[in-house]
Amino acid sequence: MSVPDGLEVFGSMPMRDAFAWEDYMTAVDGVVAQTEAVGGRGILIYTDNSQLDPWILSQYVLAHSRTLSPLVALQPACMHPHTAAKIIASLSFLHQ
Repeated sequence: MSVPDGLEVFGSMPMRDAFAWEDYMTAVDGVVAQTEAVGGRGILIYTDNSQLDPWILSQYVLAHSRTLSPLVALQPACMHPHTAAKIIASLSFLHQ
């Protein structure tokens, strides 16, 4: 698949409740591999009480991908912006 100039592709983390626990990380690995294969820039990771922690999943994406950046959909009511900024700065430092 070829991406037109100026268009950036982002994958989307699978919803946790669509998979059995033992199959979920296999699905995540598939999304990471597929997004990289089409030249994607990152993966959208949802913030939702029914999902895994988005920051832990972000760490997983950064550790298992050479090119993708996590894009966390923040819920300001759930986390203070300063806390989110500190986590982002820490992940950026750890993963360059």
